[in-house]
Amino acid sequence: MIFELRVYHVLPGKMREYSQQFGEFMPIFKKVGISVIGVWQTVIGESDEFTYLLAFDDLADRERKWKELAADPDALAYFQRHSVTSVSHITNKIMSPQPYSPLK
Repeated sequence: MIFELRVYHVLPGKMREYSQQFGEFMPIFKKVGISVIGVWQTVIGESDEFTYLLAFDDLADRERKWKELAADPDALAYFQRHSVTSVSHITNKIMSPQPYSPLK
């Protein structure tokens, strides 16, 4: 199992809108088999952070599912309706749990 941690830095005044739009995207993740472990907005710290954690079997599974997502008609329609101009930048990490990690 691997995890993908994605942190989106949302422009001032755009967090509510971005979070709502992301919620609309959740069924598309599910449709293509991407497992969303959690979704968070930073409360203390950098207030512009919108973070989510995904789980995949391995790197090949991740690559396959992201390709499927990129070709999905619902995902393409979503991105036509919603621009990503509300995000200044994205931080992305692929992480492997340690043997003693409660989340594996």
